[in-house]
Amino acid sequence: KHKPKYLVGCHVSLQRAKTEGTLKDEGALAELRLHIGEILYRYWFDVLVLVLVSMELLMTLIEFGMDYQLICINAAELDKQRWSCESKHGPRASAMLHNFETAGRAIVVFFSIEMLVKIFVGRVELFQNQWHVLDVAVVVINFA
Repeated sequence: KHKPKYLVGCHVSLQRAKTEGTLKDEGALAELRLHIGEILYRYWFDVLVLVLVSMELLMTLIEFGMDYQLICINAAELDKQRWSCESKHGPRASAMLHNFETAGRAIVVFFSIEMLVKIFVGRVELFQNQWHVLDVAVVVINFA
């Protein structure tokens, strides 16, 4: 069956070459590239990517909530009607934000490695899919 171009993995030409018996014509590392490409497009890898993106989004929303006092960290009751919240510079909030920053960097490193591996697997063919181009752009912007 034919998949839409945006759903096509970066290793499709290698799969086709293997089916046609011409994989060795794709270079010395074609078998390795194909195997890695198959790993990158397994269900569990998609789930991992979704979890990491969701974590990054959640951390961003929490930080936004702290910036605009929508989320209260280390609340203390002043009286029956008022509460005091720790600013983002307070000890607990700043520790939490530091942990978010560390986790965010780890996520960016993961996605950077994923992009480099996809470029290794798909080479120029990778850039024929606009979703892969967007992924590369997002990773590059995170380093800017």
